[in-house]
Amino acid sequence: MTRFVVDASVAMKWFIPEVHSDSAIRLQQSDHELHVPTFFVVEIGNILWKKLQRGELTRTDAGTILQSLLSIPLQRHPDTDLILDAFSLAEQTSRTVYDCVYLALAIRIGGKFVTADERFWNALRQTSVGEHLCWIEDVPAADQSGPPSESPSA
Repeated sequence: MTRFVVDASVAMKWFIPEVHSDSAIRLQQSDHELHVPTFFVVEIGNILWKKLQRGELTRTDAGTILQSLLSIPLQRHPDTDLILDAFSLAEQTSRTVYDCVYLALAIRIGGKFVTADERFWNALRQTSVGEHLCWIEDVPAADQSGPPSESPSA
């Protein structure tokens, strides 16, 4: 079983068709174990609120997405257990503490932090923490054991 840490930008692709949605949906296969920090749901709520404010979603759609999200089997991890490691990673990598909480969780559980953030990916993929990152297009299908697809270049 593969352990993946997913952030809110990847999870939103489960509900709203956008670039890389097909790859994000592959994360929900039964042989993938999904992990998130507890603030993940709040972050999703904030993204939905912004989309509602911009007229991109109705209140009903936002509520449906939140309800659906709560039914997805995600292993939640307390933010407080990750903050010191995340702060150190943020200092070391010059990335936000928010993003580094996900990265700290991936490191802690021996998994991969799946991201669709090209800037984050390109900045860290060839560093000492790069082994804990997974470009969204490289999420394997359930029966796929071949090499990953080509990731974006710098």
